[in-house]
Amino acid sequence: VVGTRYTATLDGYGTQPTLSPSGDHLVIMQSFPDGTDRWPVLYDVKADEFLTTTLPAAASYFDYAPSGKLAYANYEDDSISSASSSAPIPSFFSVSDHYAYGDIGWSPDETWLVFTARSGGMDAQNIYKVHPDGSGLVQLTSGDSGYNDSPSWSPDGSQIAYISYDEYNQPGEMWLMDADGLNSRSAVTMTKGYVPPAWSPDG
Repeated sequence: VVGTRYTATLDGYGTQPTLSPSGDHLVIMQSFPDGTDRWPVLYDVKADEFLTTTLPAAASYFDYAPSGKLAYANYEDDSISSASSSAPIPSFFSVSDHYAYGDIGWSPDETWLVFTARSGGMDAQNIYKVHPDGSGLVQLTSGDSGYNDSPSWSPDGSQIAYISYDEYNQPGEMWLMDADGLNSRSAVTMTKGYVPPAWSPDG
């Protein structure tokens, strides 16, 4: 991989680094080893400085749209929001009887957000998609047990890859489905752990 290396120094440690499409900003989740503090910080890559941000402290699972809008989950009120890089815009939603949102991803044309959520007990997690204004909710996977995780849009927006497994820290399978949730099929069976799927630029 050829690219430019940037180093941002902050107290504690950083996770979930998410770079804006322009390469100007980086959202990082700042945490401390004892778990007492955890909040997002916004880093200006070119100016090499951290910026003041109005992103809520409970924001997590960030994803930038191609246009630069940022989507994230808010664990404080169990909602999903979209924002500009520096200030929220009034677009947020929650799904009744669901919680623990995560793995948010913009569709390439920015008309959909895909995300994971749990309902009922902690034994099942499924994948959903919704328009950024909270309308048109579609449940893409189903099941009362097991976990469907880490959805990833294909570059043309026609398919979604994801991981399915029965128990945490156990081997699973990578699946593919059409963007409407149909034609779901197993692509790869893993014998060890897994990492979130990522598409090549040509799909």
